[in-house]
Amino acid sequence: MAADYNPVKYLNIFATGEGIAAGKYGYVFDGEVGIKVIPVPWLSIKGAYRYMELKAKDGADFAKVSYNGPYVGLTLRY
Repeated sequence: MAADYNPVKYLNIFATGEGIAAGKYGYVFDGEVGIKVIPVPWLSIKGAYRYMELKAKDGADFAKVSYNGPYVGLTLRY
């Protein structure tokens, strides 16, 4: 699922979330919320917070990995 809000032409506020369950084997989840500034049509600057988690289990084998935190990004648009 995703949500976007553009209060003005050059500003985008967004939130996304996706995931998949694999029954008894585990799951994957990824979510992000942030702000994107578009100063010119071919460039955007993004500041966001992201959370990702993976859990997998098969018999005695087990893995759980999570990553989260703020980040900034620069995108060349076309």
